[in-house]
Amino acid sequence: MYFHRTPRWIQALLPQITWKITSEEKILYLTFDDGPDPLITPKVLACLDRYGAKASFFCIGQKALKEQGLLEEIRRAGHAIGNHTFSHPNGWKVSSAQYLEEIEKCHQIVGGNLFRPPYGKITPKQLKAVESTYKVILWDILSGDFDANLSKEKAWRKIIKYTEKGSILVFHDTPNASEKLLYILPKLLSYYSKQGFAFHAIPE
Repeated sequence: MYFHRTPRWIQALLPQITWKITSEEKILYLTFDDGPDPLITPKVLACLDRYGAKASFFCIGQKALKEQGLLEEIRRAGHAIGNHTFSHPNGWKVSSAQYLEEIEKCHQIVGGNLFRPPYGKITPKQLKAVESTYKVILWDILSGDFDANLSKEKAWRKIIKYTEKGSILVFHDTPNASEKLLYILPKLLSYYSKQGFAFHAIPE
């Protein structure tokens, strides 16, 4: 079970986490988790480039280590790169020491001060340990591109139902999410561009 739109009561419980970026301007923040992937990420970059859109890529360290050229391509295109740990552990199932080691190991590869917990799961102790060093980014809109039981059309309808100014949207530049991702992303960029929205990277 997951929420397509993170309930405001959950956001209020953890105000030290960035869930969305409140603004009166028409800006959306597209984010991509679990890459970089040599097949999918270049397609995402090409799609973003067609619309002059900037985004944020939360990279898994062990993948980034293998795809250094692609990591630099993301950076050169003006997108933000965030830390998504080295091997994508669930913070609720590993020790804080192991979790922090995962973050540091990823930091040595991707740099920066943006961090997104894998699965959105982080314990209070882990959060307290990282919040002074990293800007912890979650989301208010979850695309569901990873959900094999959700059709791409229904995923799209959920997005346009809930997205608003300042929303942080989550997608996955991975093979298992690619069918829905590559269907939704160009539609989203076209739809919101026509409404006067801009697409920005999350500021560090």
